[in-house]
Amino acid sequence: MYKKKDRLKFSSPNMGDYNKLVFRTLMEKLGQEYFLPPPITADTVRMGTRYSHELACQPYRISLGDEIRAIQSGANAIILSAGADACRYRYYWSSQKQALRRILDRDIPFFVIKHEDVVGSLATFAECCEVGISQRELLDLMRTINLKIDLYDALGILYRMERMHDRSAARFLYGRYWNIIEKTGNSVELESVFAAMKRDFESLTSGSGPAPELKVMLIGSVYEVLETEANNHVEDMLADLGALTIPMLNYHALASFRCAPNEAAAFCDRFRPAHREMGRRLLSLIKTPSLIRHYGFGGFGSYNIGLAACAKDLGYDGVIHLYPFFCMPEIIAKSFLKEISVAQDIPIMSIVTDENNSDLGFRAKVEAFVDLLQWKKRRACRV
Repeated sequence: MYKKKDRLKFSSPNMGDYNKLVFRTLMEKLGQEYFLPPPITADTVRMGTRYSHELACQPYRISLGDEIRAIQSGANAIILSAGADACRYRYYWSSQKQALRRILDRDIPFFVIKHEDVVGSLATFAECCEVGISQRELLDLMRTINLKIDLYDALGILYRMERMHDRSAARFLYGRYWNIIEKTGNSVELESVFAAMKRDFESLTSGSGPAPELKVMLIGSVYEVLETEANNHVEDMLADLGALTIPMLNYHALASFRCAPNEAAAFCDRFRPAHREMGRRLLSLIKTPSLIRHYGFGGFGSYNIGLAACAKDLGYDGVIHLYPFFCMPEIIAKSFLKEISVAQDIPIMSIVTDENNSDLGFRAKVEAFVDLLQWKKRRACRV
């Protein structure tokens, strides 16, 4: 057991802005010192790649680089989330712990919050840090974290919608409400945030032009969808081209621990298909073998098939599928996505990501895809 006198200073790999909310809120409540690693740069990627196996996927390499840079900045312990549902992601911490031992010639403590048992993992972590916390306090903490995740998701969707009309004003409101969500310490105070946030963002569109012409669903490997440095800022590219992009995967896709319904979650659910409908569509596509039908094929591959199968009915004009090189679940999913594209007459583009992707080449693919969507929409209007 690690003692408080060890003065552990925790950090975690970047995962968009989610870790800033989840782990910072957790650590503040438990009285532990926590800071994020420096922002991801080309040096982060090079460092992680240097110490990774040649067949390791991009999320592994970047997150290892994050951990190295965090330790260089003063951290001496790593906390992250992993679970049985997340493909090789569940093994990253074990492999990275060994890699850091080789690099630094010392052991770095790793603490893992398991997706399949979030409450139990947090209780174990608190015990390891010798922090006294009751079951009721732990559940209250979970409610606060849950509400922050839902508010952050709603904030992201509102920002993506309104920046199509006034990007600078939308960015200002995003920063303002991000600070409110991050710094508010309990669920009671957070419950009133969504209504004010929604009202302020919607005021930006009063008297503005028409809604965005195109709406694109973003699916794929959870890391590529959530971490902008891994996906070459594809959402910004699409926004520049006049297309609204809604990412489908969020933190609840990793660890489902919703404690109670709330207005922010209900708002987000308008843009994402229900799990029951996704499952029904998935089973209609995957008929054999029975192992795949009942248990999927790892990672978020089957999850993304269900999402894509619902895209057209939800009003999306196209789907962009992002996955890292060597990601077998997403490679399997790709064949089903082609079937969906043909059957439902909806364009779907898959893009492989790795550390060698150039912004120019990536943007060329995105521009070509948007041109296709625009041509298809104009053609449909003429019919």
